[in-house]
Amino acid sequence: MEIKYEKQTILIDPKSGSLDDMVTICIKTFERYPCLNRLILSIRKYYPTIRIIVADDSINFKEINFENLHQFKMPPGIGFNNGKNLAISQVNPDEKLE
Repeated sequence: MEIKYEKQTILIDPKSGSLDDMVTICIKTFERYPCLNRLILSIRKYYPTIRIIVADDSINFKEINFENLHQFKMPPGIGFNNGKNLAISQVNPDEKLE
């Protein structure tokens, strides 16, 4: 008896070797803008063009502006799991955020 495996979809081009092509950073935040800004600045220091997605359910929502970052405003206080799920659902390996 022989076990057959279906060919798996390739989500990234392993030949490119670029971390920016292989990784999207997903962040869930709630009312912690100073910490969020420090985190993003730290990420940008080492990975200046990596994609970042922020799910934000803050009551006092503030828009943040960084290159190659997309912030999603969620209903206030909706919770960690909903924010995490939203951020992950927006990851698209074929597309750079504007």
